[in-house]
Amino acid sequence: MNHIKQLYIWGAGHCGVLAALDLEHNGLKAAGFIDTNADTIKTRLGLPVLAPADVIENNNSRANVIIAVQNERAAADIAQKLESCGVEFTMSDIVSKTAGSNSYYTNPKRNSKEPPPPSTIPESLKDGFTMNGQIPVLYWYLDERNDSRIHNTAEDYERAFERMNNRTFRYYGEDINSFYAAFEKYSLKEKSVIVWGLAGLNCEAMAIWQGAKHVYVVDYNKPVCEHGKITVMNHGELVKSGIRADAAISFSSFEHDGLGRYGDTLNPNGDLEAMAAARDFLKDDGFMLFGVPQGEDCLVWNAHRIYGEKRLPLLLEGWDTDAVFEQESPVGHPRGTYHVQPLMVLCKSNSPRLNYGVNDDKF
Repeated sequence: MNHIKQLYIWGAGHCGVLAALDLEHNGLKAAGFIDTNADTIKTRLGLPVLAPADVIENNNSRANVIIAVQNERAAADIAQKLESCGVEFTMSDIVSKTAGSNSYYTNPKRNSKEPPPPSTIPESLKDGFTMNGQIPVLYWYLDERNDSRIHNTAEDYERAFERMNNRTFRYYGEDINSFYAAFEKYSLKEKSVIVWGLAGLNCEAMAIWQGAKHVYVVDYNKPVCEHGKITVMNHGELVKSGIRADAAISFSSFEHDGLGRYGDTLNPNGDLEAMAAARDFLKDDGFMLFGVPQGEDCLVWNAHRIYGEKRLPLLLEGWDTDAVFEQESPVGHPRGTYHVQPLMVLCKSNSPRLNYGVNDDKF
């Protein structure tokens, strides 16, 4: 592969996307993807998706192909076809790095010498994490320092928008109804929106569906979001951008900050600092749709925090609560219950509330 003129990746699915990102990380750029569904996929990562005949039969003297499909039999068939046509090819090792049915790229950090997050609270940080013993601790240990490259395709977004239109989008279970209710009063139309944390396809899709002008997804481990109105960045890139958004969304995100679960630095006040940062990147007349687990104060190490009368006021310092939409009250649940997350609408304390807008669109 020392004299590649045009490099293609066979497979426009998750493995193909990971292969393209891996190439880019190593200073190489694919000319496009090859896929039997090219007529429906069209593009991936801004690159054309071509039918096999467009490359193999018409371009074989200038093509070199990386096979990046997870099905072993399909990969063998593709290899045989390429060989019979005289096209040079190689098998992507991305496939061997995928993990199970989710096809997530195994995190290189897990295979490195870097230590995993601690399974118990370091003694030197215990007072900070427990507010000097006021917050009880339960244990549920998770090592999710993933570099999974969550990949949301253009087709994924179209399917999600259709499900939102007919009310069958259920990513958050019953809590999705809180979002629907909030959108009736708080419009995102033509607004810039920051989404803090992304674990799948959810808040960023809802913002686009609601007519957001542009959405900025901020996460430790940057996902791939194939939509022209979405920009993905980490916190450092957001700082450099100077962006201040009209609105923000953080749902089931900040309760994890500082616990090491996602490869973040241990920080007893990571959640409080995240809330302060969210405030800094929001316009004075903006608002944030916000949700964290609520109930009896508790730290579930290292999965998440649960917010009650002790920790919740600290988290909301500098914010006013304009509305609360809840499917279930946090009152009366056993310690450690984490599924109750009322959707709150927050604005900056002592700031003008001028940028909310009533959503007059009919669903």
